[in-house]
Formats: sequence, structure tokens, C-alpha cells
Amino acid sequence: MVRAAASRGRLRISTSSNLEIVLSTAGSEVRVIAASAVIQAGAGGSATLLAGQRMILRDAGGRETEVRRPGFGVSIAGGGVTGPERRSRDAMTTAVDSFAPVQRPGGPSDTTGDLLGSPLNSRIQPVRPPLPPLPPLPSPSTPPVTPAGFSPGDLGSPRAGQVGPSGTSGFGFGAPGANRGTSSIDTQNRTGAEDTEVAGAQIGNIAGYARLGQGTGRVRRFAPGASGALGTRSDDSVVSVAQGGSAPATRVVGAFQLRLADETLPTTPSNTFYDATARLGVVTLQVDTPLRDENGLLTFRKAQVPRISIADAATPRTERPEPPATDPSGFSGAYGYFGSAIGEIGLRDATPADGRVARLSGEDGLIMAAGGTLPSRTELTGGLEGGVFQFVTLPPYGVDRGGTPTEIAAQVVIVDKITASSERIFAERGIQPGERFFAIGGTSLAPSGPGLPGRAPGQVTRFAISDGLNPRGGFREGETVEQQFNSSSRPVAFSRFNSFRPEESFVAGPADPRTAPIGRGDTQLLAVSGSATTPTAALRGEVEVTGAGPSSVSVSVGGIAPYQGSLVLSGSTVGTVRRSTQETSLALRSSLGSLGTDAAGTGAHVFPSASDPAQAGYFAVGTQDIRRGAPGSDGGQPGTIEVVGGSGSAPFGFTRLATNVGVGPGAQPPSALSQGGDAALRGFAAGIVESVGGGAVSLHGVSTSGPGGVTIDRSSGSNEFTARVGLSSHAAGDLASNPAPAPAPNGVTGRQALIFGGRDTQTGQPTTAWVGQSTFGAVVPGQAAMVSVDRDLLAGIVAGGSAMPPSDEHLAWGLFLGDLVNDAPGARRDHVNLGFWVAGRPVDPGTLSTLRGTSVYAGGMIGTVAEPGTIRTATGNFTQNWDFGARSGTLAAAFDGRSYGVNATMPAGAAAFTGTGVSNGRQMSVQGGFFDATGTTTAGRPPAAVGGAFGIAGSGYGANGIFAGTRR
Repeated sequence: MVRAAASRGRLRISTSSNLEIVLSTAGSEVRVIAASAVIQAGAGGSATLLAGQRMILRDAGGRETEVRRPGFGVSIAGGGVTGPERRSRDAMTTAVDSFAPVQRPGGPSDTTGDLLGSPLNSRIQPVRPPLPPLPPLPSPSTPPVTPAGFSPGDLGSPRAGQVGPSGTSGFGFGAPGANRGTSSIDTQNRTGAEDTEVAGAQIGNIAGYARLGQGTGRVRRFAPGASGALGTRSDDSVVSVAQGGSAPATRVVGAFQLRLADETLPTTPSNTFYDATARLGVVTLQVDTPLRDENGLLTFRKAQVPRISIADAATPRTERPEPPATDPSGFSGAYGYFGSAIGEIGLRDATPADGRVARLSGEDGLIMAAGGTLPSRTELTGGLEGGVFQFVTLPPYGVDRGGTPTEIAAQVVIVDKITASSERIFAERGIQPGERFFAIGGTSLAPSGPGLPGRAPGQVTRFAISDGLNPRGGFREGETVEQQFNSSSRPVAFSRFNSFRPEESFVAGPADPRTAPIGRGDTQLLAVSGSATTPTAALRGEVEVTGAGPSSVSVSVGGIAPYQGSLVLSGSTVGTVRRSTQETSLALRSSLGSLGTDAAGTGAHVFPSASDPAQAGYFAVGTQDIRRGAPGSDGGQPGTIEVVGGSGSAPFGFTRLATNVGVGPGAQPPSALSQGGDAALRGFAAGIVESVGGGAVSLHGVSTSGPGGVTIDRSSGSNEFTARVGLSSHAAGDLASNPAPAPAPNGVTGRQALIFGGRDTQTGQPTTAWVGQSTFGAVVPGQAAMVSVDRDLLAGIVAGGSAMPPSDEHLAWGLFLGDLVNDAPGARRDHVNLGFWVAGRPVDPGTLSTLRGTSVYAGGMIGTVAEPGTIRTATGNFTQNWDFGARSGTLAAAFDGRSYGVNATMPAGAAAFTGTGVSNGRQMSVQGGFFDATGTTTAGRPPAAVGGAFGIAGSGYGANGIFAGTRR
């Protein structure tokens, strides 16, 4: 612990995990623990947490206030502490401006508009829309520019390649920097027992180099706050890049910058990269340890130490300068080892290459390899006496003692490493403690037809999405990635920081990043194999509807198909988030694609499964879609988070690992039902819209006017479908089917619709995916989405505690979200955070007229509630008693804390019922119908399911949603 005191001035304090700084000021104490904070000392001062673990403030009375969330701070006055409270973006910028100027995402005017009230929502106060602050990252020091050559004694070229001082490395992983003579990238060579440092070891030469698979890979770099190593974890996947001089630091999101597989890492310090291709191999170093024998003579114990090498086109290599012309005979030489430009990590003995996860030498490093055999450390006998060792100058990179490089026939190699760094590395190259590097390469799987390799048309493959192979993600040594997903103790990397959007877009989650969240539904990435007549379609749905009202949903749809000789994932993600019941929504949009690993970053996307090499096994996923632009020319294709009704937006990027978990021990099939035959689903929909126009945001309800308002059609054998949701505007809580629905506020009129189907006009890939009768989804890229709620996604509806049944062959239900299309042109924007639909094969009127007797149905309700000052999602349940002969019945409903008794009737010749009920000044209206997988029933059997739309209207209250249930 370090103690200090200050009476005035602004201080920035940054501490490591094993250092705590206590600052006394204005009668209070500020403790900064494994974090970075800015403190304004003196009376009327403040303290703001920028990044890291936590900050604790103790006032004059001994009371403590703890701050754990970056972007929050407290005020200090008169020995007292008030807060914590969120700092505005302007306040954050002012706080750090004198230390490292930061350009905020979206430009210098990254402010957002106010959310204005409406007649229904009049108590919503003008607020800043809910973009979370992005705390600035420490700005790297400008590394010195080093010429291509080197001189004896140069810091970058220790004599005889001697290892730098111990304790200065993130074992074997170097900072990106200019090519220069260097030791083994500021690490410790370990040549004795496992992980035992041997002082004074020297790199004698490169004993060999082997490329892994095709010899290239994709490398992504994460900032310390995004690595999971240092306190609070962020998931914007950005790197703070110092521009030098007085230019501000910038935040790089998703930008492909360098083709290091066939180029040299630039020497200019501003070329810190986020995304690159690189050479991927194993470099084996001959390491010599000086020893004295019993006679005092110097000898060398030699060993060969293999390391994973992530390098540019000029490294790794060794060089020895020409002897001085003045005294060539007496020149001993300063021998230089140019280590792998991006990094090297030592391989432990007997590292498996059969798909099992293994630890790399040192800490916080994991590797998964399949195919070939990875080398182990080799101790060599003998040595040279007399203190003379003959170094051998090797030819340029890739040549092993005059021969061609060997090859390890790797199907796939995945490396994930978090650095420890040091003051020296930070000063020389700008790498920060806690930065993380993810690399993937190998021998890619070639397309074998129109479908997925090894899969028949219509077969479904589940790709589990993880936070790479994050060493802090709970992965276990000795098991394959797929085994760990399918086990009862699934690593947290499969449920946190694994979304196709930032983790910060979820509304709930434990503070400890090692703890799996509760209440999220996730299908993972499902791919249904195509044929000559239908494409391989891919779908991922992610749903989080909390019991308190906030929610977040995203839908990703695309295709996996050959492109320029490679299998490529190409698609789009559309999402929506309500972080608070008192704020408008956040709209999320991004491209989606697999990452190429060849030298150009355009090919070699998908690698074979370790459990079944005939099937697609692994690929990296990001916001870049190769069909939308080649890396380096596409601007990185960052996603955007936009405030509905505001002017602010922020970019985001992500890097995820997809693993085929449908193969190997413990493999579990997806929950999707079979695809079935032709589908002609009809049904109902309802929701509440945030309408933006004329600088104001108002709320109104939308619903279908009959059982054909929702149409979903799919042809037998197709992996695609078409859908339409036709809606009418009215006041929140009403229904379009009511005789005289109240009009929407602020002059909003007309019909609105969402239409899904067809291919992406830019990529030609599917925008709809029919995985099965319970599992399907669609997007309109950049605009809207819909998804059915199956058993996987139902876990995200009030943490699986709702009474809603999962979609099945009789009745499907789900969500629609995004911007509606109005039937009349205009400047108005109508956004649905969450709308709800229910559809199936309606039992035809003729069949209904033949049924007799009474049946009981039960199920759940879900909808959106608007009250003065709030808009939220709520759930409920119902029981319906129906007399088919009398064509009437009752529906006992409980929703949002109220109970309703609805009397419903069905006119002769109709297939839909309507009804109303009252509860303490609120009226519930319903419209629904009966459904069965065949659209009819046999031998007088009652229909299998019931579903419909509802509205609840009262003074200052409006709710719209759906209900769905099954026969008891």
C-alpha cells in the first residue's frame, strides 16, 4: 500500500492488482485498488473511476462508499462524500483531458437528444438517452523508432541474444512494434524443469521453424479493459491508439489494418493494430545455458525450446553484424535474434494436438490444436569449452539451415493469450498490461457442395459461440471445447461476452465476470444445411426479458456458403435494448461474418472439427462480412448502437469463436423441432410503438385486425420463409379489432407493416432461416427482425419463469422489433422495442362448427405496458374454459398484478373469438383463435392450442401483447 496526500490539483492514479494507493484530501480518503481514477483534490473535489476494479472513499466520519462501475464518481466536500453517480460524457472528457485527450465515439459532438413526453407518457422527464460512457484507456507511450539495423550493445539487441531481466514479461508474448534486434521479446527462457527460470540463458540460434497448416492466421488484439484480466470487463473490443505529439488518442473499432502475413510490421509508432493477418508457426530456439564444470571451465548446456510464433513476413530470424574492418579476427559479435513481430509463447511439454484445450507456458495463455504433432522441449547433451560458441547466421525468414520450412499438418490452431507486460515493454512499444491477443489458423475446410460438409440437406448444426478461448473464461485443460459446452459445468465464456453485440447491451448480469448470468435465452448459432434448391441458412436468437421490465433482444440471420473458394458466414444482426423503464430504446445494427485467415484476410474461414474432420468445426466471427467488402477496404464495418429519439450513436465490434458442438462425446442436438412440411401459419400481433417525429417521442399501440394479420409461409424442403406482420395504429391498450378503437396520440394514423423474405440485396445471402417448426427467424438488414421463442429462448423470458409455452408444431409465438414501415411517406419514425406475435394453423370454421363439449386451455401472457413516466415488459397467465357447442367461454387472466374475467364469443361461421372484461377501472379486450398442427381435428378432438392478442386500457395505463396456451 502506498499513502499520499494532496490539498489541490487534479491527479490521475493507476494501480496494478497487487498495489493499493490511498490519497488523503479534504478530510476524506480515496483508495484506488487495481484501477485507474482521476481525483480532483481539495474542498469541493471529486473522484471518478475510469477503469479497473474499484475505488473506495472514506469520509471524516469513517463511512465508506464503494465505486465499481467505470464512468461513475463521487463528490467530496467538507469531509463528506456524496454519490456515486454516472458522469456525463463531457465530465469524463474534462476529467482526463489534461492527461490523455480522448476523441469520443461518434465525433466531438457525441451528444444525444432529449426524450420528450407524450400524453400517455407525460411523466417521462427529458433525459440523456442511455448510452453508457466508454471510459478512456491508458494512452500508450510513444515507442522509439528503431532503424532496421542494429548495433552492438543496442537495447533492442542484447549481446549474444541474452535474455532480459526476469519479471518483465507476459511470458513470451511481445508487444506489436517495429522490427528490431531483440531478445526473446523480453521474456524468460525456461530450459530446465517445467516453468523453472534459468538465469543467464542465451538464444544460440533458431533450431527450426514449422508453419502450422497453411502457415497464416487471423489475429485480433483487445485492450486491457476488454481482456477480462484487470477488474471490470468491457466488451467494445477496441484498442486505444496513440497518434503521437498533441494529437488525441483514438479508439479503433473493427478496423482491419495490417496484412502482416506478407508485409513487415511498420516502424511508425502509430501503427498499433486491432486486426491483422500474420504468419502462424512454431519456432524452435536453441537455448544455451552457461555452466562451469568441476575444473572451472565454461561449457554450455543446450536445449531446444519450441514456441508458438505469430509473426510478420520478416520474422523470426537471426542476424550477426559484419566484423569491424579494423579487427576482424578479434570480433566476438553481438548476436541478434529478431523474435516474432507480434509474439511468441512457449509450448509446454506434450502439448496435445487432438482438440483438447491446453495451457501455454506462463500464465493466462491457452491453446487448442488439432492435427499434426506439436514439438516439446529437448535437452541436448555436450557443449563447447573455453567460452567460445560458434553462432550460425541463418538465411532470411522461413528457411531452416538452408532448407525449406517444415510443416505441422494442423487442421486448426487457436491461441488466446493475456499479457502481463511491464514498464519497459509499455515504454518501448506501447503495450499495456492485460492486453489480449486471439489468433486462429490452420488448414481450412474446403466446400464440398451446396450444403455444410458432412451434413445432409435439412440437418441442423449447432455452433456454440464463446468469448474466444479466453484464459479467464473458465476453460479446462484436457477437454475439447465441444465437450466443455456439452458438460454440466459449462465455462462462463459460453454465456458472457459471447454475444453478437456488446455485453454492455444486456440489462442484467453478475458483477463478477467469472459468474454465468441468469435469465438469458440463447439458441447459439444454428445452421441448417442446404441443397441445390435451398441455401444453408444460419440463425441466432438472444432474448433477455427481466421481471422488472427492461429487456434486450437480438436476432442474427445469414447464410454459410462458398465464396471465392472458401466457406463463409455472411449475415446481419438487428437488436433492441431497453436499459431503463424510463428511457427510450437503443437500436443495434451490424453486419456479421466469419473472419478470413489467409494472407489477404479473404479466404480460409472455416476449419475442420477435431471430433469429426469431415464437418465444419471452428471459425472466428466478427462484424466484418467479406461479401460486403475486402478487409482493409471495408472500413472495418463496425456495428452501431443508436438512441431512438436521440442523435447519439456509438460503434462497436466483437470477436467470437464458433465451435460445432453437435459432434463428439456428450453432443446434444438443438431444441428445434423437425422442419416439417409446407407451413402456412396465420395469427395475431400487438405491441407498443415509440413514435419519433417533430422532435418529440410519443407512444401508441399497434395490433392486427384479425387472425390473418400475421402470415408466415414456408415451402416443404426450404430453409427460408416469408412473413408479414400487418398492424393498425391506435391508443395504447386498445385493439384494432375493437368496434371503435381510440386513436393514437399526436396525430399518428394509418397502417404499419413488417415484411420479411428474400435475399440480402448486397450479399445474396438469406435474410430468413427456417431451422424447424419451433425455431425460425428473419431480419430486414439495418431495420427490423422477428424470431420465434423455442425452448432455448424461453429461458430468457423472466428467467424461464413465465407461463408462456415454447413454440411447437401446433402454435408458434415470438417477438418482432425494429422500425416499422408506414403506409404513408413521412418523416415519422416508428420503432418497436418489443412487439409480440402468435401464429399457427387456425382450425377452419367448418371443423369448429362440428365440435361439441367443453375444453380447458391454460398458458401465458406477455406484453408491453405504458404508464406515465415508464414503458416496460410484463407477463401473466390465463385459464380459458370454452364450450364449442355454444361457441362461447370465459378467460380468467392475471396480468401485471391485476386479475380479469373475460367473457368471449365466436360468431357463427367465424374462426376467431372476441371478448372484454373489467378490473378496477381497466378494461381488457381480447381477440383469439384455436390452432392445431393440421388446421383441422379428427374424431371430434378439440384443437391443441389457443392464442391471440390482448389490450388493457385504463386511466394513465395501456398494455398490448399476446397470449398463448395449450389444452389441458
